[in-house]
Amino acid sequence: MYTEQEYKSTLFHHGIKGQKWGIRRYQYENGSLTPEGRTHYGVGERKRYKVNTNRIRKLYDEGYSTQNIKRPITKKNIDKWGKDKDSNVLYVTGLSGSGKSFVAKSIAQEENADVINIDLYTFKNAKGYIPGMSKEFNKYMDSTIPNWKNMQKEAYAVFTKTDRREAYKAGRWFDALEEAIKGYGRYQYPNKKVIAEGVQIIDETLFYNNKKYLKDKPIIIVETSYIDSFFSGMNRDNASLEKLLEPERIKQAENWLKSLDLLKKEAEII
Repeated sequence: MYTEQEYKSTLFHHGIKGQKWGIRRYQYENGSLTPEGRTHYGVGERKRYKVNTNRIRKLYDEGYSTQNIKRPITKKNIDKWGKDKDSNVLYVTGLSGSGKSFVAKSIAQEENADVINIDLYTFKNAKGYIPGMSKEFNKYMDSTIPNWKNMQKEAYAVFTKTDRREAYKAGRWFDALEEAIKGYGRYQYPNKKVIAEGVQIIDETLFYNNKKYLKDKPIIIVETSYIDSFFSGMNRDNASLEKLLEPERIKQAENWLKSLDLLKKEAEII
């Protein structure tokens, strides 16, 4: 057993699981950072994912049009969709205003799939059933989470107060919603395909504690540019320019851009 004096004068070295001698995790031999290292230390992220608010203001003053928006799409593991109970849900995501809801609905019509519009189930809505919700999904939650409507209202109440000491209630609802979406796919299999769409897939609402869950899941990323998404969302919500350019919203958008980029390259959210 070490004495206190021996403990203070002893040098310990702790390695990283999987680390090998002579191989650095985030650096090349010359000391420069690997791509993983640049991500880990945040090098270059500020420039790469920076939203140019001055450009947005200029385009707004020039009357920027969203009539000819291009919506390029990236597909991951799409061949797995509906083949087994673990891949029965197709996840569709993109920036707010990117047109992901339109893409999801179009696929749903072709595949006779049930769409879960995640945005309608977050804390922003606390009215039980509202138009656009999946009635079948609501029935499933009624049977598996009988008090889900109260949980949703509690989450809404938390985010309408400046006092966030009860934020755990919102987290509890998001965790329950995430598990319900996963379970609903298994519940419906093999009779009906399911599509879950929303920006919540890439922010900190869903999959917060298990970001690698999507690594091998069927997913579609709608890659509409940030500029087109911004103006499309503004027109859709009839929102003011100044409201959308608030620092908190811009920071959120930059986080979305980073998450989408990582999701596209690695098929997972890191």
